[in-house]
Amino acid sequence: MAAFLPRDFAAPSFWCGLIGAPIFLAIGAWCLVAGRSALTAA
Repeated sequence: MAAFLPRDFAAPSFWCGLIGAPIFLAIGAWCLVAGRSALTAA
């Protein structure tokens, strides 16, 4: 995937953060929901 990202516009780390951030936010939201339901059930 890194071969298709434009390097003259921004650094590869910018694209990594731009693409990776929503994935980590979704995983974090899923863990938050699962954790809250586990704590309220206990």
